[in-house]
Amino acid sequence: GQTESSEVQTQSSDNEEHEAPMTKGKETDDS
Repeated sequence: GQTESSEVQTQSSDNEEHEAPMTKGKETDDS
């Protein structure tokens, strides 16, 4: 159970980090 929770959290963090730069790049493109 704990291991699964840790894995999910890591994935969430990774997704957030990837989304940040992605959104930034998209915004620059729009501008």
